[in-house]
Amino acid sequence: MSADLGHVDSHHHFWDLSAFPYNDFPPEGTVLRKSYMLPDLDEAIANTPVKHTIYVQVQESYEDNEWVLNLVKDYPTVVGVVAWVDLTDPSVGEHIDRLKRHRKFCGIRHLLHNEPDHNWILREDVQRGLGESRTADCR
Repeated sequence: MSADLGHVDSHHHFWDLSAFPYNDFPPEGTVLRKSYMLPDLDEAIANTPVKHTIYVQVQESYEDNEWVLNLVKDYPTVVGVVAWVDLTDPSVGEHIDRLKRHRKFCGIRHLLHNEPDHNWILREDVQRGLGESRTADCR
């Protein structure tokens, strides 16, 4: 990424309620219970100093990763995508390698607070997955 990006919103989401079954979403009739797509982002930042954004994953699925990476590949406002990977998957390195083929892929995240096991991050399989992300130079 270039150093002259101006103001960057470092965390926003897109979602298309007709494309995916989103879990744990607000109930019907609330402001967030609608699809939010590229035109909504354009409108939200139109009169602000924000010129670029980083998308952060909504779904814990590889399908959502591919969907958003394809959605924003030619959209100049979104300069990066933080995706999800299953850190317990023995083939997590291969998934990260596939994500790295997309020029806007810039990192991974896991919703640790959703894990019922408070020691989840310390598990051997998770530590191996985190090691794969470091080996792959994943930010």
